[in-house]
Amino acid sequence: MTETMEKTNAPVYYAGRGGFRGFTGNGLKLFAMAVMLIDHLAYAWHIDDVSLPVYSVMRLIGRFAFPVFAYMIAVGARHTHDIRKYLLRLFAFALVSEIPFDLAFNITGPGLPVESSYQNVFFTLFLGLLSLAALRWFQDRLGRWYMVPAVAVQLLCMLAAEFLNTDYASAGVLSIFLFYVFADKKQAVRAPGFALAIFAAALDLMAIPYALPVGDWRAVVNMAEVPALMALPLILLHNGQRGTKMNKWVFYAFYPGHLLILFLLRLAIGRLG
Repeated sequence: MTETMEKTNAPVYYAGRGGFRGFTGNGLKLFAMAVMLIDHLAYAWHIDDVSLPVYSVMRLIGRFAFPVFAYMIAVGARHTHDIRKYLLRLFAFALVSEIPFDLAFNITGPGLPVESSYQNVFFTLFLGLLSLAALRWFQDRLGRWYMVPAVAVQLLCMLAAEFLNTDYASAGVLSIFLFYVFADKKQAVRAPGFALAIFAAALDLMAIPYALPVGDWRAVVNMAEVPALMALPLILLHNGQRGTKMNKWVFYAFYPGHLLILFLLRLAIGRLG
């Protein structure tokens, strides 16, 4: 889901002593894919009793995934040679992933392969990268005042995410923007943590208006993504290197591929009994 990182100029956030030199970009992405699979396995297969500890644990593990992907999108935006092609790939896979997403999570109605009320996370990643593309465009042309129109475009992308009801919605788009702005400061190794904290706080604040009318403060807790903060140590240990060379299409194809497999397995199990 992210672009290739250059070994020569990649920012190094951790340079530990001895053999351990932090986590590579591909390592972080593989980890995020694994925990996302665990999360989706619990959600897509509709474990009947959501109070079961195994369900809660699996969903909790899944909270690691999105902050890592958001961070890697921001890193990829800094190293891509053609951000327009990068945007096109994300948008193409957003379209490709929509039917598997709807089928896997049973969002569609009877007999419908696709439903427009809730969109997959690739749309969120696309809107986040779009805001970064705008920021870079304004930065090249407007000098010191570039952040004024860049923030305006960022707000529009967040509104678009809310209107489309994408996975993680406006908070997801905001987190990508913040990772890009703050995570490359040479003197601020804690900047990724700052961005991630704002990301979690934004999700909390968005939950409150929905909870207050019904007086159900549990809704605030359920919608909060505070557990996503657990991804912070992994992000801080990113060493700026790409890692073992892997075909980038593996990362793109995994999302729609694993959703389609989860749906087909659930269908097969249902027919068997």
